[in-house]
Amino acid sequence: MRPAEPLAPADLGIGPALTATVQLSQRRFLHLPSPVTFRASGALAAWSGVFDKTPEGRKAREALADVRQPISETMYATSNYLHRHIHASTSNRQTVYQPLFANACQFLSFWWRGGKLYEPTQALGTLLGETDWSQDVPMRCLRTPVPALCIVPPVSQRAACADMCSLMVFSHEPVPGMAPGACRALTVVAVQPTQDGALNNMFFSLTVLDEDEPLANAFHRLEEGARMEAPLLGKVDEEKLRQNSRFTRQVMDYVVKVLLYLNCEGAQIRELTPYSSAPRVFPGLGRRKREARLAEVEQLYDRFVLGPEHGLQTSEQMANGTNSGFEVSAHWRRGHFRLQPHGPHASLRKVMFIMPTLVRADRLAGAGEARGT
Repeated sequence: MRPAEPLAPADLGIGPALTATVQLSQRRFLHLPSPVTFRASGALAAWSGVFDKTPEGRKAREALADVRQPISETMYATSNYLHRHIHASTSNRQTVYQPLFANACQFLSFWWRGGKLYEPTQALGTLLGETDWSQDVPMRCLRTPVPALCIVPPVSQRAACADMCSLMVFSHEPVPGMAPGACRALTVVAVQPTQDGALNNMFFSLTVLDEDEPLANAFHRLEEGARMEAPLLGKVDEEKLRQNSRFTRQVMDYVVKVLLYLNCEGAQIRELTPYSSAPRVFPGLGRRKREARLAEVEQLYDRFVLGPEHGLQTSEQMANGTNSGFEVSAHWRRGHFRLQPHGPHASLRKVMFIMPTLVRADRLAGAGEARGT
């Protein structure tokens, strides 16, 4: 038998899927985390239809949904599948579509792998900004509670993670042949909105060679990998390399702190389910009003809220006397994540979150009384 001819783009529904993906940059979605925008724009449903229409597409969907598969490998295979079905397009149009394919694949992987959203509170963001992590914390402490998650930084604190609006983290098996003997890998997809409203995505990958390897070593390997790739890409500007290194460290440092907090005993985590609990049936409404209500529901999203609702002043605020009205001699001791011995004969280790501490708070009170007299 002759193999079946590939479906035309119109038959597959690629056109509507691409249109929905372009709509991710619309202003009405700016307040939403990027994975939620992908769903609310209709792109998730449209691309699901594209993949479900052919056996090859269903196989590609299974790969994107497989929590064991490396994100980079599944995205490459999926892009090849889609390109083969746009046989009527010119190479120039394929070049234009390529970023849209990449965007679609990463968000499809997020949702099809059961992705969950995690929102640090403003107070937790402040605490993490005053916190360091010990260089000897091992990679075994850097684990995700689910195979795919998205960290959504508070809008006012995005500078702490290089102005990223969403940080998707995938836990999966290492890329075959890249690091023999590696046991697992983490891929971080950092999403940054551009001035024109588009989404700029950057990928970072941490390969775990040994669960007891210090986090600092894995960071160093990540930065060295970027330096080795630079000459291949024609980039030899040392200042640019230093900027990229600072950028990478800022993004990954934020991700590491949130993941370490998630793995700490006593971490404050609250689940909110406005999307799951929202009504989908609206008796008595006409078709247009019903569709409008359902579109509003798609902009809701379930998430886990991390950290306390209220926090203390930052060290900078204390140093500047912000909201206090007086100069203080009290000071902050930075918080840190460190290993804590526990168990029989202190033979086990767990990560402890030592919160930033206000040292000599009594002086703070005394200074306030003196200023008030």
